[in-house]
Amino acid sequence: MRRQARVIDTTAKLEALRRRHAEFEERLRAFENRIYLTEQESTEVRRLKRLKLFAKDEMRRFDTAS
Repeated sequence: MRRQARVIDTTAKLEALRRRHAEFEERLRAFENRIYLTEQESTEVRRLKRLKLFAKDEMRRFDTAS
């Protein structure tokens, strides 16, 4: 029973990470069509890329753990 709860918990975490990763990707796409980015926008793009990469790394970690 405990293992089943852990699998469900891991599945839920993976789904949440996939949603976050997709959200970051969508937000990054909004910047792609711009010709010029302000300094704040460039900083936001870098931040989103880091967060997206972190989410991807976490997905891999959970995927290999299950």
